[in-house]
Amino acid sequence: MSSQENGSWSAVGLIYLATVLSMGFVGVIVPLIAYLQHDVGATSEQMGFAIALFSAPSAVLAGIGGAIVDRVGARASLIVSGVFAVIADPLIAAASSVATLDIATLVAGVGFAGITVSAPALIMAITRGARRPQAMSVWSTYPPAGLSLGLLFAVPFAGPDHWRWALVLHGAVMIIITAGIFAVQKSPRPAPSTRGGRANGGPAEFVAAFGNLGVVRLAAAACLPAGLAYGTTLVIPSYLANAQNLSLSTASTIVAFANLATILGGLVAGYVLARQVSALALYGVTVLAGILGQLLLFLPGAGLPVAMTGLMIWTFTIGGSIAATMALLPRVVRDPARGAAASGVVGQFISAASFLVPSLYFGILGKGGSMEFVLLAAAALVLSLFLLPAWKVRASGDARPGMAPPV
Repeated sequence: MSSQENGSWSAVGLIYLATVLSMGFVGVIVPLIAYLQHDVGATSEQMGFAIALFSAPSAVLAGIGGAIVDRVGARASLIVSGVFAVIADPLIAAASSVATLDIATLVAGVGFAGITVSAPALIMAITRGARRPQAMSVWSTYPPAGLSLGLLFAVPFAGPDHWRWALVLHGAVMIIITAGIFAVQKSPRPAPSTRGGRANGGPAEFVAAFGNLGVVRLAAAACLPAGLAYGTTLVIPSYLANAQNLSLSTASTIVAFANLATILGGLVAGYVLARQVSALALYGVTVLAGILGQLLLFLPGAGLPVAMTGLMIWTFTIGGSIAATMALLPRVVRDPARGAAASGVVGQFISAASFLVPSLYFGILGKGGSMEFVLLAAAALVLSLFLLPAWKVRASGDARPGMAPPV
């Protein structure tokens, strides 16, 4: 039996790394914006639009893409999507115009969309028992982890003469991880189900997923902390540099390492959930801690120790909150072998939020605001708590055959 079979942690790790690296594309770009902008002759607005294009394919196509993944297989889809992610690096490194820049980020976004739909579907297909929520909790930490890894790739090359080497490094590692996915066990291809005498599959699965109230509620709940994490990571290097008199390089490095605490938060959440602790109770704790973290991070006039404490609390707890939402995905999916359509809906909501938050966060930053970030985070986190489908599952006591006990 292959070491990659039965959902081994090495297989889950490869899937996780593929997702982290695809997200890391944005993290690589952020510290290089000034040099890239100069070389392609782009305005700030054009650069912002280019970054937003990364999220556009997921925001538009993730749901229907998930239904397609259920038909062709999650592993094959993950590999093909990885190829798209690899192609984007040389495209943007060679970009000499705004049009080429837009195409490169769009190609990277197509790869990202495919990976973020295929990866959770593959994890759900190859894992079972207590390992499934643990693996989903770890996987859910990919947004801040990916941004952090991208920042770390870029910081050593952040200069007008060497910035393209960051993309070379990112592309090379992406090639290695994509090739490694061939060793992961194939996900079972589900037999077509019937409803009303007609075969289900493809777009029909996507429509069915959108008709599942639990999936939609989970998607709405999950997109809020994910969007907050994305927006905060985009602006916090510039905010810290201005508020704490740091260089942008130093602030980016601090944020990159602090964001790695998100992984620890996801691991702790997975450990707790595997011991049948209520996801609802866990999420409520992360909401309160997340609001505290944002308050300390953006408190006007606070020194660096206070801001760093807030940043660490925020990154750790946001990992836990995202993990708690994603660990519920197998519980709202009726058939784990058909998980891509549901994960596509969740991914579509998250990507729509990611498409919207850059303009919102940079707008607040440009006006010199700080407490606005705290109020925004508090409102969004509380709303996500009430949207969480765990309320419905807890009230009904619903436990489908083969699923985990009610949360």
